[in-house]
Amino acid sequence: TVERVLTQDAAVLGKSFPLPALAAVTGRGEAELQPLLDSLVRKEIFGVQADPRSPERGQYGFLQDLVRTVAYDTLSRKDRKARHLAAAAHLSEAWGAGEDEVVEVIASHYVEAWRAAPDAPDAADIRASGVAALTQAGDRSSSLAASAEALRYFEQALELIDDPLEAAELHHRAGDMAWRIADFKGAREHDEAAAQGFEQAGQGRSAAKALASLGGLDYQEGELERGAERLRGAYEAMRDLHDADFAEVAAEFARLLLFTGHNEECLPIIDEALAAAERERTLMVLGHALNTKGIMLVDRGRTEEATALLEHALAMSEREGLSDVVLRSTNNLSAFMERWDRYAEALRLAASGLDVATRLGHASWRWKFVAGHVGPLVWMGRWDEADRFGRELIDSDVVVELFDVELLPLVWVAIARGDVARAAEILRRLEGSKQEEIQVRAALSGATAAFLRAQGKPREALEAAQEGIEIRRSLGTQDMPSRLALIEGVEAAMDLGDLDEAERLLAVAVAASPGDRSPMLEANRGRLEARLLVARGGDHRQIERLFRAAEEGFAALGSSAWEAGSAAEHGEWLSAQGRAEDAVSLLSSAMSEFERLRATPWVARVSRALGGGATAVNAAQAAPA
Repeated sequence: TVERVLTQDAAVLGKSFPLPALAAVTGRGEAELQPLLDSLVRKEIFGVQADPRSPERGQYGFLQDLVRTVAYDTLSRKDRKARHLAAAAHLSEAWGAGEDEVVEVIASHYVEAWRAAPDAPDAADIRASGVAALTQAGDRSSSLAASAEALRYFEQALELIDDPLEAAELHHRAGDMAWRIADFKGAREHDEAAAQGFEQAGQGRSAAKALASLGGLDYQEGELERGAERLRGAYEAMRDLHDADFAEVAAEFARLLLFTGHNEECLPIIDEALAAAERERTLMVLGHALNTKGIMLVDRGRTEEATALLEHALAMSEREGLSDVVLRSTNNLSAFMERWDRYAEALRLAASGLDVATRLGHASWRWKFVAGHVGPLVWMGRWDEADRFGRELIDSDVVVELFDVELLPLVWVAIARGDVARAAEILRRLEGSKQEEIQVRAALSGATAAFLRAQGKPREALEAAQEGIEIRRSLGTQDMPSRLALIEGVEAAMDLGDLDEAERLLAVAVAASPGDRSPMLEANRGRLEARLLVARGGDHRQIERLFRAAEEGFAALGSSAWEAGSAAEHGEWLSAQGRAEDAVSLLSSAMSEFERLRATPWVARVSRALGGGATAVNAAQAAPA
């Protein structure tokens, strides 16, 4: 009957459909269809959406899925194909590229038309139309920062592609989308497929660019040596070209060399990348290369020059709309502000980066900036806020070494609060770490030393601190992880009563050139030198001067927890000298801060000092953060 055929035609359109779409599929006019639809509504085959608030108002739909399924299955393959193509043509004409949802529906009609007759002479063209529609939907989603949707469209398109080169190109784009949503496993699978496909197609340049993407994943996952070796061959093969593709490969190769500690090898390669990128005006690569060179210059103590490069990379990328470079430049500037003890600026940049990454739907960078809030907040004494950001990452299913390492300042918070189990939980996230990134090794060294001291294991703590202290030869004493390892090493030596070793380690800070001196380390140096003089029975005026300088230094930095810790130690010494009135002012101030921080071991320690029992407390049990 006419109504049965109409029901079959409607089944091709899905569960619901507008009248114009049904007219396009059937080839009948809307006026001719209206009474037939009214009859099917009365028979409760179709329903009609009458809610004036619904965007589907006026559309018809099947009241039962089973009816639609049966109607669709009774269509011949020939009729099914013809109707799907008619539906795709109608939607393409009516909507074009305006809506992602419509593009996906258009693609699904092409796919079903192809499946209905995969061996037909026009099957390849129909499948190509489906691929084009899905790719278009993916590109549009990507431009709207809907990376997960873009990945889904690209992966659907890949199911239809049988051309190896076309598949390789789409795998590469899918890999980028997977990386953006922090699906590193999926990104690696797509980029490996892309590299293999390009190689098989004889597209060496494209294969090298896919290898550069894999190098970026190796960096994220701590496989830096593997990434560097992966790119070495591509770099050597393209070295004589010095074009845009070479610049991209060289820039990523140089970054991996830098973070594995091969600074001397990195320098000429990053300069080659910069020269090629600027000559070819590949601004994305230029921005990344400026970042890498900036990091390298920081490690060489050329901080002003490095800052100029990074700030220019950020300004250029914001001007040109290069979001990846904006995010990387913001992250690096934030990290350097923390390294230079400018915690408020570091926090401002981390917040800015988090906003940009969230707006762009870039999950990988979003998690990086979530983690990047932790350090500045800890050093500023905003521990509860730092803990909230850390908990957000810990409670997620994202486990990435370069994100987790930024949680390590929370080890000091946990120790200061007497929660050794929490400190162990944070350290466990880096168990099995390959520790190929030199800064990861330094950071883990200091945090592990602090944890061991809190467990009453100063000798093991001193050994753990040694690696970070040695790494400072590459990174300088301005590097935050290295200086924390140095401080923990001195503390451990003093816990052991090895004052000579403590002095030897402190000499590292004393010997630093003016441009390589960290305000935080200088303040700690004063505090630790004062304690050494106390232990050796040194000059009281010198002890007093060093403690006061330390407290003033911490106050200038806004590091309230460090300031309170130094004040507590200062007050303990004053109390032991019988200067109770002077001691009470310092100890009371410290008590107020430690109560605010909920640093219970410190509260107990200061309470004992106020009661006259200060010197019996082991500082290892209440290390300040």
